[in-house]
Amino acid sequence: MSEETRPLLIALHGWGARGCFFDDLARRLTEICDVVAPDFVGHGTQKQIEVVELSMLADQINELTVQYQRRRIFLLGWSMGAAAAFSYLEKFGSEQIAGLLIEDMAPKPLNDEDWDLGIASGYRAEDVEVTLGHIRSGWQRYGRRVWCATFATPQIARKFEDDVLFETFLDNRERPMASAWQSLMALDARSLIRNLDCPVLALMGANSHVYKPELADWYEHMLKNGSVHRIKGAGHAPHLEQPEIFADLVTSFIQKHC
Repeated sequence: MSEETRPLLIALHGWGARGCFFDDLARRLTEICDVVAPDFVGHGTQKQIEVVELSMLADQINELTVQYQRRRIFLLGWSMGAAAAFSYLEKFGSEQIAGLLIEDMAPKPLNDEDWDLGIASGYRAEDVEVTLGHIRSGWQRYGRRVWCATFATPQIARKFEDDVLFETFLDNRERPMASAWQSLMALDARSLIRNLDCPVLALMGANSHVYKPELADWYEHMLKNGSVHRIKGAGHAPHLEQPEIFADLVTSFIQKHC
């Protein structure tokens, strides 16, 4: 298969992470597609950029879809990466996209009187300033809390603390992390989800501490051209916690829509 005929997966990382969080997944998908996993602004190689908005991340995705416009492109968005994909689709449409994979993310993270499927703790608009205060007072300390909440069990979280990914996660700066969080909390892509025409697969952590199990039910009811898979034994990072199952699901989705 020539490069131009091989599918391309653009893997979009979560808040505080970077593209290398998809290295293992990329190795597992070598036989069926190429994987590009950029660092978003404010993260990794671009952590010197202090203002981070979802519209900026959408522009980054668009640059890649233009660069690889001859390829059959799939977007995989993990957490904030899914929010960036939603922002891209709202801004540029789905014409360049063969399919969207959503990894444990809500279309609206904030809860309110009409929506209780945001962050599972009941997180609301009045909580945002408190979080920003924690971030600004020291990412290393707050980042450890976020890391622990990411995984299904404390044992899994501790296992990954011996990994370079943990060091990478803590190696962030307060201002871009706060800016990204503020923009992320303004997201409301519910209307977009209801009207998406491209194929969609929502990959939800069955044991996620970040979102309720009912969010998967919401996606099942709202997706016009999509399906949902609940990954047992996974929290908010299924591609890290259940890598073989996750890779198999991604493989099946790409092969089905190529």
